[in-house]
Amino acid sequence: MIVESPAGYELPLGGMAIIDSRKDEALTLTLAAAGRTATVRIESSFSGGATLGAKISRAHADRNGGLELSFSNGEKILVPADAQYEAWEVSSDDGMRAVSVPGNGVAIWQP
Repeated sequence: MIVESPAGYELPLGGMAIIDSRKDEALTLTLAAAGRTATVRIESSFSGGATLGAKISRAHADRNGGLELSFSNGEKILVPADAQYEAWEVSSDDGMRAVSVPGNGVAIWQP
């Protein structure tokens, strides 16, 4: 369940590990833990990185459409909002979805 706070949205990815990483016109991370799967697709510029097997300790989307993925090993991925494009999207097998809205904001779908 996505939890809203004054600073943005906490995405329910904590404890999930990167089990696959693909780079084409975007970066796609496949995550898994305890029978759950999720996908993070980054379609814009970003900074940082994470290694295969890294576990997410926090996934936070700010109200402007930026995304910060923090990993238990200290790695981070930071994706700023994009004025013209959907910079990123996160989806899970239970129907949760969050998408950075071009220009400003985050669209949320709860299962």
